[in-house]
Amino acid sequence: MLLQSHEGIIHVLPAVPEAWNEGAYSGLVARGAFEVSVSWKAGKLEKLLLHSRNGGEAVVQYKGKKIKVKTNKNQTYDLSNRF
Repeated sequence: MLLQSHEGIIHVLPAVPEAWNEGAYSGLVARGAFEVSVSWKAGKLEKLLLHSRNGGEAVVQYKGKKIKVKTNKNQTYDLSNRF
């Protein structure tokens, strides 16, 4: 519901129930050693932070939109405004 990672794509909030109109999580780890922290309000993404433990490319998807991010080891990226 909150995070899914497969086939090289990190899916953010892929199946959150409508009753969960707002919420947040931090520190969930996706494949590729990417740590994801998210908050949403009124059913919309507010904050999305991606921390790369090892570096490399990440593909992040939210509501059908995908972005590619080239990351460096131990760096955090704020992707909030890219969706």
